[in-house]
Amino acid sequence: MRVDPVVIVGAGPAGIAAAVQCERLGLEPRLMDRTGVAGGLIENAACVENYPGLEPMPGPKIAERLREFLHRFGLGVERHRLIRAVARPEYFELELEEAVCRARCVVLALGTRAKKLSCPGAEALEGTRLFYEVRAVSKRRGDGDDAMVIGAGEAAFDSALSLARAGFEVSLFGRGPGPKAVGRLRDAVESHARVKTVFNASVESLELEDGRVLARFDRGEEGTSRVRADVVLASLGRHPRRAGMLVEKDRVLYEVEPDEPLGSFVVGDARHGGLGQVGIAVGDGLAAAMSAASFLRKKQNGR
Repeated sequence: MRVDPVVIVGAGPAGIAAAVQCERLGLEPRLMDRTGVAGGLIENAACVENYPGLEPMPGPKIAERLREFLHRFGLGVERHRLIRAVARPEYFELELEEAVCRARCVVLALGTRAKKLSCPGAEALEGTRLFYEVRAVSKRRGDGDDAMVIGAGEAAFDSALSLARAGFEVSLFGRGPGPKAVGRLRDAVESHARVKTVFNASVESLELEDGRVLARFDRGEEGTSRVRADVVLASLGRHPRRAGMLVEKDRVLYEVEPDEPLGSFVVGDARHGGLGQVGIAVGDGLAAAMSAASFLRKKQNGR
């Protein structure tokens, strides 16, 4: 079986940066993603305004530019879902959903997964009325529909702004006493005519009633509030996609520092958690590609 020089799993900003840099260095990378599409979670962003050298622009536009960037270097994205990656003496063996491949180096840009809403009724509504990514909600045309956002952090505020701009009437509910989002994003949400924020509201249950979602919130001394919406977006934070994925003699390689000479690199939010900063992800991907090139040169020289 062929052994590829570098396989990159995950086609968000970190994986794309790694793939292009590997191509520039002559490493002939393979780039894979479970969706088969480049871009990653950046498509959920209402606006990216802190990437040096680029004017502020919405996340979907950034994703489009990333796809153009890949195409410019003749790179595509293979649709594969990684099941398991195991370190062998001379290569990594990647067990994919429908295939197996081998690589001298592996770059894991697996991103994050959403923390699920834990309350009665949530599981039954997931994927139809309850979502964890704004791009999934945006496909349901807004134009006056009511959207409920549960969460009070940066991602929740960003999602509320995206939905408001898409035409939804948005109510954002946070269980704490106030917002966790700060600065320009907080100001943009709080000044938007289509967004209402409510705090000290802990969701107790969700159910479908007359074609709409009925949510019950514990408001403390104010008692229980009943709120209806057409769709619900839960934005409660994210977990790195990493536990148990890469194993060597029962040792989880995600616990190994990326610069150790093992040929495996974890980049972007899979490494840092839910920071959600495209600049950090891109830098991580570039660093991994440079380290992979150095690792492969040492292997070729017998060191």
